[in-house]
Order: sequence, then structure tokens, then C-alpha cells
Amino acid sequence: NHDGYNIKRYYEAGFDKVYDKPILLENQYILSHEPMLTTNDMIPYVNIYGHVHNNSEYEDFTRNTYCVSCERTDYKPISFKTIKANLKKLNNIK
Repeated sequence: NHDGYNIKRYYEAGFDKVYDKPILLENQYILSHEPMLTTNDMIPYVNIYGHVHNNSEYEDFTRNTYCVSCERTDYKPISFKTIKANLKKLNNIK
């Protein structure tokens, strides 16, 4: 949301896809730039988002949210497999 570039620039930079709306992955994971309003009633849906940086109003992850802002991941990529494993532990899913 901070970039004012034309979508063409992202493709030229090597991105395969560019989306302007949230994406539903595996019918459970909602990928969005900014956090979406969620409640515990939304389980099994999980919102994976960035945008908030180190804002202490947002936890690293909860039962149905996961923040992947670069400041939260020590500027390192985090695998989708790791995200799912952390959420399974938190939600006591085997």
C-alpha cells in the first residue's frame, strides 16, 4: 500500500502474479496485505497478513491470524509449512 507503482512494474521485477484483493488459499487461509477483521467464530479460517510492522496492537499469531511483517520474521522468509505447523500447535490440532 506504500508503493505507487504501476502493476506492470511488479511483473517486470519478477512477480508471477499481482493481486489487489485478498486471496483464499487451500479454502482456509486468507492472504491479505493488511489484517482483516477476524473473530474466533471464523475458525478454521486464518488471515495471514503483513502491513503492521512492529505495531504492538497485533500479536505475532493467534488462533486465526498470522502476521508475517518482515520485522516479525527478522527480515527472513517464513515458509507456509512453518505457519501451518505453528497454527496447529496453537489450536491443538494433530
